[in-house]
Amino acid sequence: MLNEQVLKKELIIKIDSSSTTNIDKLINVLNSNNIDVNAIGKDEYLIKL
Repeated sequence: MLNEQVLKKELIIKIDSSSTTNIDKLINVLNSNNIDVNAIGKDEYLIKL
């Protein structure tokens, strides 16, 4: 788990049982809307709003 403090404009999501294609599509949609997405672990992503 992420040991740093999470700010109010950040969201950590864990995606289970989803194909890599679906995850890539979600990340592409978020990135196209100027939302930064970073992988922080296996199946865990930090989304900066």
